[in-house]
Amino acid sequence: MLWDEARKTYPNKWIVYDSLNQFEQNNKLIVTDLAIIEVFDNLDAAYKYYCKLHKEDKTRNLNIADSKQKELSYEIERIGLLR
Repeated sequence: MLWDEARKTYPNKWIVYDSLNQFEQNNKLIVTDLAIIEVFDNLDAAYKYYCKLHKEDKTRNLNIADSKQKELSYEIERIGLLR
């Protein structure tokens, strides 16, 4: 599902999703396709559910997003030196 579709379908909600397609641009990770796992009214419940899923399978690209956001992207912070 595209982020615009998710925002229209679930306005003013917290969405736990699995990232299906993403790319990096200008130190941002931009998610272009996602699979919605669960939808919540508040961040606390969404975070608890996210933690439960992440504990079960750490290899998935799970995340939480607020459907009020216009773009689904995250700042990438690099730590350390590259050689």
